[in-house]
Amino acid sequence: MNKDASDKTITLLSRAAIASSAAVTLVIAWNYTPELLAWLTWLGIGIMFACFVTPLVGGLYWRSATKEGAILSMLVGLVVGSYATYYHNFVWKLPMHYSICGFVASVITMVVVSLLTKKADPKILDDTMTGLYLKPRKAGQSVASEAAQTMKR
Repeated sequence: MNKDASDKTITLLSRAAIASSAAVTLVIAWNYTPELLAWLTWLGIGIMFACFVTPLVGGLYWRSATKEGAILSMLVGLVVGSYATYYHNFVWKLPMHYSICGFVASVITMVVVSLLTKKADPKILDDTMTGLYLKPRKAGQSVASEAAQTMKR
């Protein structure tokens, strides 16, 4: 938020956030049932799945993935995953884990937005070995030899 914040201020705020989240976690653990803790754990895992898997895998292995696609796919995954969680728990039980809805929406968003926005510089993609296993190889060239050549650059 504050781009001019000192390292000391950032460290202090980070420690305060960690301490407060640890305190809230301890209060929940002492006062509520194991079923609630299990539900919160699966909720966290499901929302992380819906938000982060698509940008990570897409960013590593799909050369057409863009920054805008990744950011929007995380946001859409969070919103749809959260809504599906609410729907599953309070309206009607879904026939699958609710995070699947957020994940599917995240994948669709990543693909559509990435195809509609400007692609990254191919040199950057080559330097970071993005999409190494998906880009076309020369006849007779193995993945290992291509990786070795890329590492030499």
